[in-house]
Amino acid sequence: MHRVLRAAAASPTDAGLQEVLADIERERPKGSHGPAHRLHALRALRPDLTPARAADQIYVLTSTENFEKLTEVCEWTETEYEEWLASTLTAPLLHS
Repeated sequence: MHRVLRAAAASPTDAGLQEVLADIERERPKGSHGPAHRLHALRALRPDLTPARAADQIYVLTSTENFEKLTEVCEWTETEYEEWLASTLTAPLLHS
């Protein structure tokens, strides 16, 4: 869905879709702060990691582009992607 929206928004004649996509992209980083602050409140974040830095990592790693490349280009299953994402987020964010 996100890929279709990006493709449609690329059309110079559809400023409305471009704005919708821009709104989504502006909100995505904010959405990463909730999980990061929750992990911090649970004292689950690594001690050297601030909630803001954790949110940055969550934002980047959960990008739609990563999902699309791994599932469509690399032909991973959604389960393989979910397992990769869980382990990839766990290593840099949480206490070992």
